[in-house]
Amino acid sequence: MLLKRVEYHLFDHEIDHIDHTGDGSHELDRELCLIDNEERKIFISWRQNKDSFHVEISDKSFFTNDGAVHDASSYDFWQKMLGDDVELKYRDAGKQVLQISAGDCLVYVCAYETQWQTKSGYWGADTLHICRSLPEGPGENLND
Repeated sequence: MLLKRVEYHLFDHEIDHIDHTGDGSHELDRELCLIDNEERKIFISWRQNKDSFHVEISDKSFFTNDGAVHDASSYDFWQKMLGDDVELKYRDAGKQVLQISAGDCLVYVCAYETQWQTKSGYWGADTLHICRSLPEGPGENLND
């Protein structure tokens, strides 16, 4: 997929809480949308199964109602991928971490937050954590 644009599809309450400098990590309650040169879209969001939250990918939005659309293409960690062929792959069997890469650029999309640790050792959360490096803690073994 040749990446043309990146959008954050947000709930209204999230709009004022996005880091507009693009330098830090981002937390999204709704979904991430990657758009290619032919305007095809890949939606990425958190989902819940019986044991934990995970990251899921679809060619359709996970939400039926419209949300606010925020163009995130100019953020440093996305801008470097524009025009390149991006690869998406899960870092673990539980689909807690999705790795998006293009050349030497790398972004992680995680279904956990550092402050929430469940009995199983995962950080379950109904949010997406978008970052350049994995948070420290129980998820460290995901780097292996």
